[in-house]
Amino acid sequence: MAVTVKKLEGQDIPPERRGDGVTQVFRVTDQRGTEHFLDSDEDAAKIAVSLSEPAPSADSPNLEPTDRDD
Repeated sequence: MAVTVKKLEGQDIPPERRGDGVTQVFRVTDQRGTEHFLDSDEDAAKIAVSLSEPAPSADSPNLEPTDRDD
């Protein structure tokens, strides 16, 4: 399952997220089905990207730049 982002408005906003002045909430659902609720589209996008990036495996080479000067 892919990571998804959905903008919730009005009655679609979960009751625990409703409050004074709350007009929209962004729901990010990860591959496991866990939901993350955020107030801004920027934060939702950042979380979605971080959740969709594959975790580095122990077998993968370290591709980080180094300070070596060969």
